[in-house]
Amino acid sequence: MLLRRGGYELSMVPRLAFLQTGHRMFKANALAETRPFFEDRLPADFCPFDLCLSDGTTAHRHARRTLSVLTGTQKPLQPGDLAMPYSFFPAVWDHGEDQHFEDYRRRQRVWRFFFGGHCSEASYRRIKKYTRLQPVDRHRVVGEVNRYFADSTLWIDCDEQLESAQRQRHESFVMIDNATYRPDASRWLGLLAQSDFFLAAPGCDYPLSHNAIEAIAVGTIPVLEYGSLFTPPLSDGENCITYQGIDGLRRAAARIETMDEHQIVKLRRGVIDYYESHLSPAAFCRDLEDAATKRLHLFPYLTPAERRAA
Repeated sequence: MLLRRGGYELSMVPRLAFLQTGHRMFKANALAETRPFFEDRLPADFCPFDLCLSDGTTAHRHARRTLSVLTGTQKPLQPGDLAMPYSFFPAVWDHGEDQHFEDYRRRQRVWRFFFGGHCSEASYRRIKKYTRLQPVDRHRVVGEVNRYFADSTLWIDCDEQLESAQRQRHESFVMIDNATYRPDASRWLGLLAQSDFFLAAPGCDYPLSHNAIEAIAVGTIPVLEYGSLFTPPLSDGENCITYQGIDGLRRAAARIETMDEHQIVKLRRGVIDYYESHLSPAAFCRDLEDAATKRLHLFPYLTPAERRAA
């Protein structure tokens, strides 16, 4: 979808191993955006592809340029590697929500700090498949913020409460636990755009979470412990609020409480600029087409950090 929204028409060489599960929801949606390419059925007016992304090592004879796709996670990014941006939950693309970002960014922000999502202890008590970074797990993060704002947290448990909350300014923490209440998915980005800040607590398999990217896209400032996993890393006070550990999380909550509107607007501009420069389809396609790009790395957030010497 990054390629599609970036202006490319997409073709794919059919492979049985891939197509055997092509009926699954997100894969089926992706396949609907491509057409098959059969090398032995080229039309008479065939023009070479502008770009071929391949897990092979040889240049495709029907493409003007071939880039290798790297899926390994054991080595850090090398010069010439382009980091594939982590992106939205697929339904955001499917519903065309990315066409409304400008509207969402201009919305009046009526909440100061928001979290919505799952946060069960069983699912989120540890990061299951990641060793480079071990942030405080989601269950503890959400619980600690609720304790910090114990006397002022606004809990939303039903549609009626949500409708009421969207009409009033709330200077504290707004909480939606999906175990109790889950608004329709079509409303998700609009809810993110209600708030100045979003608690981008880590996921269950690895820290990066789709909702951090979704918040950034609509200009909502992420509060998170894994900014170093972005490429380039997020920067505290420029395009995010970062913390380290429970004590750092409490200090971050205090910063948010006392931050004035001028500081928030400056941060929001930095967040939007980061999305447009590094996460958007236009930015991805620009970097993909750069002559310095030699390989596309699909999972840069899972690679080890590069070692540095003083």
